[in-house]
Amino acid sequence: MLNNYYNARDPSSPSYRQMMQMGSKGLRGYVYYPSNVDLARSVPDIWQRHGATTGLGPAQLQVDHAEPVQAPQGQTCVNATGQTNPVGQGMVEFNAMLCRTSPDQYGDYAFFLSQYQITLGSSDQERTTAAAIMGSYQVNMQLVQARANAQAAPVIAAMKQNWQAQQQSLISASQQAVANIHQIGATATARMNATESANQQQRAGFDQQENNISRQGQGFSNYLLDQSVVQNNNMYGNGTVGHATVWNSQADAMVKSNPNRYEIVNTPNYWKGTDF
Repeated sequence: MLNNYYNARDPSSPSYRQMMQMGSKGLRGYVYYPSNVDLARSVPDIWQRHGATTGLGPAQLQVDHAEPVQAPQGQTCVNATGQTNPVGQGMVEFNAMLCRTSPDQYGDYAFFLSQYQITLGSSDQERTTAAAIMGSYQVNMQLVQARANAQAAPVIAAMKQNWQAQQQSLISASQQAVANIHQIGATATARMNATESANQQQRAGFDQQENNISRQGQGFSNYLLDQSVVQNNNMYGNGTVGHATVWNSQADAMVKSNPNRYEIVNTPNYWKGTDF
């Protein structure tokens, strides 16, 4: 298991208290746990609570050793070793790296868990190999970016071609309008008004295209950042509809917790000034 991510919320946060006051049972997949506890001492408790969020019962667990280790900026990490019986088929040896992010202003944060499990009595070579795999894991952002660029390239090329065609259309229309004014004379004012009306329509189309480009760009950015736009169909309890951009995992949890109230917003339905 490499870099498994799951959401958490501090029970002392205003957002948690508000959720309880509204009678909510909590969002599916969330771990509700204080964000300031000693992480090394809390490994067994956090382990069991995370299992409960996925529908698992208490697992037989023995933590032999847990100590803080060097962590990325904004995180706290511990390394824990011991034995567990995760699926009821006997104890296995585990080595886990558990990291916790700092909570935001709403008391939301996250846990990252990487671990390997091997049979009891495994050799030192097997442990070393498993530890090397876990310790060297990292996301290949160059590959992610390359694949994202490849998927986006046809869309961007089509947008650019449409924009250039619209620009040429504006130029041609303007040149024709001037020629008609010089040739027709007496009808110049009427012709100019007609041309201006056409130009306004073209500019409106160009503005719409620009909005579409910005909307598609924001959708692509959300894809790269693992985010989604969520619509709240009853934002203040009076039917008011609102939009917000959140992490994909949080968006999925919100929709699953109340599909009548929350829904994922597709890119064409983004609101200008709110979502992009």
